[in-house]
Amino acid sequence: MSEPLMQVVYVSCATKPFTEGELESLLTSVRFNNQRLGVTGMLLYREGDFIQVLEGPETTVTELFQRILSDARHSGVFELLSKPINQREFGEWSMGFRRIDQQHIPGYTKMMNNPDDQQLKVETASQALALMRNFASMKG
Repeated sequence: MSEPLMQVVYVSCATKPFTEGELESLLTSVRFNNQRLGVTGMLLYREGDFIQVLEGPETTVTELFQRILSDARHSGVFELLSKPINQREFGEWSMGFRRIDQQHIPGYTKMMNNPDDQQLKVETASQALALMRNFASMKG
């Protein structure tokens, strides 16, 4: 029997803004490793802020998230959601990516980086997933 699937959503801040080249290098590495590990997901980046969803085998996703927590390129890593799933929502990508450049994006809010209470955490996780689903459905 295969291992249960898990989904983790987190936000973080880059310790320094990423250049286009650094983002491309990061994505190349992440996509290669995720494909090898059976992990899928979506990454959004805006002005030094990351929102990411990871999906895959529970043990693998847990270990991957632990590595992210200690990654020196991130600060303020905050887990919004961690739950078992029956099927992947972002299964067509080893790591989908969108750079958010517009000023006002429906569903995007800086509070994703600092949720203070459990209710806000739940609402923020829902907003983050909706935002990623929206970007995942966009072509190009």
